[in-house]
Amino acid sequence: MLGDFKEFLTQERVRTPEGYWDKDQDYLRLRIKVELLNLVSGLSTGEEVETKGDPQVQKAASLFSQIPRILKGVGKER
Repeated sequence: MLGDFKEFLTQERVRTPEGYWDKDQDYLRLRIKVELLNLVSGLSTGEEVETKGDPQVQKAASLFSQIPRILKGVGKER
């Protein structure tokens, strides 16, 4: 699918520098998946998949279990 998308971009005269293209494969897959879900199932489904696939959201979610430990140190600096 990514090959077809790249070919489409080429036909539309949209430049796709190899350095960016190769580096952003995971992001491109996620964006294509999200846009297809937006069309087929609605924005809420696409947004849910996008959020679950976002590395920053995944990192933040992994820290939830550490909140009590982090909060114990708050206010002790005085």
